[in-house]
Amino acid sequence: MHEITRRILAGEFDRPRWRQSLLPLTRLVIVETHRSSICIPDRDSADCELTRVRREYGSNLIKAKIIKDHPSKHGDPNERTYRLNYVIRENKTEVLF
Repeated sequence: MHEITRRILAGEFDRPRWRQSLLPLTRLVIVETHRSSICIPDRDSADCELTRVRREYGSNLIKAKIIKDHPSKHGDPNERTYRLNYVIRENKTEVLF
C-alpha cells in the first residue's frame, strides 16, 4: 500500500464516533383505503360529490365510481339513490429506530 492510502485509511478509522454521520432508518408504507358515500339523491349531486373528492385528494385518488342503488323493499319503488365508491392511496413514512 502507498503511504498516502495508509494515511487516508488511518484517519478515517481513527475518527471519533460522534463525528460520523448517521443515516435515519425509515420505511415507506403505502395504504389504500376504500371509501363509500351512500344515499346521494340524484345523479347531479353524485357528479358534484365526485368532483369534490377529485379536488380534495388529487393524485392520491386511484379509482372512483358512481353506482345506481336499487330501490328499498319498503320504500317507493321509483325512488333510487346513488353511491360513490372511491379508493385513496396514502403514503406514510415511519421511523424505525
